Amino acid sequence: MAGTLLVSLDCEGKWGFADDPKILADTRISNASLVEAYDFLLRLFAKDDLRVTFAVVGLFVAGRELAETYIRDAHDDDVLRQWLRVPDTAMMSNDTEGWFFEALPVKVFSAGQHELASHGYS
Repeated sequence: MAGTLLVSLDCEGKWGFADDPKILADTRISNASLVEAYDFLLRLFAKDDLRVTFAVVGLFVAGRELAETYIRDAHDDDVLRQWLRVPDTAMMSNDTEGWFFEALPVKVFSAGQHELASHGYS
């Protein structure tokens, strides 16, 4: 009997560390490193004809403008406002490296074999 391999990736960029202020000074996750990593993964999966689910954080692919609106509109929710404090600091200082990869859904769909899923919005 043939086996089945299920691969699902959490695609978050710096949103995966949104509650950790240390991420503001961390340069390992950058726009360039995200492009490089996802291009590598897409080539790897294509080589072995693997189908993968890319579970994305909504704000990661929505972009800065929508993220700023979302953060601004969170004023009524104390828990959410606290969670968004670090990304808000990044946006206010114009340091958006690693926070967004709006082109990722296009890259995933262009490969023609993968699935895009939601990993929440923030």
